[in-house]
Amino acid sequence: LQRLKTDPEVMAATLQAELEALDWPRETLIDFELDDTGQLLKLDVALPEIEDFPQQEARLGARELRLVLKKKSQSQLRQEYARHIHGVLLRIIGTAFSTLNIQQLIISGYSQRLNPATGYVEDEYLLSAKVARSTFEQINFNNLEAVDPILALDRFELTRDMSNSFILRCIKPESGD
Repeated sequence: LQRLKTDPEVMAATLQAELEALDWPRETLIDFELDDTGQLLKLDVALPEIEDFPQQEARLGARELRLVLKKKSQSQLRQEYARHIHGVLLRIIGTAFSTLNIQQLIISGYSQRLNPATGYVEDEYLLSAKVARSTFEQINFNNLEAVDPILALDRFELTRDMSNSFILRCIKPESGD
């Protein structure tokens, strides 16, 4: 148990196992780096793309005899995507803090998007945060249904360029330097 607090190799192996045990509805890849002192953790998260989200929603018809499929609006899709990716980062932050005895971490999430200037698909960072354990612990974990993941991440040192209609533009992630 002491080595989990002091040995960066044991810490990294333990965190890797915990992150691999997480189950995700969409493919979510996580890379991390723990410094030699075991005090600074940087996480890089490959987020799902918005195109992978369901474009339709199902509901029962007026007489509840048939299922009606309705196409989601672009605004609804962007809002669902924003909530999802913010929630992904919150879950990873919680896993890291519950696994390791660190006081702060840096987490950044990126998606692969087509760059219209080059025609190539490139990694674009959408959000990045420097998170102190003391601020994270202020979340009411007994009432997570009431926690809005977008507003929760706003409480940290967050870098994000998101419009009121949930359009996410590329950012430069936190470096921790």
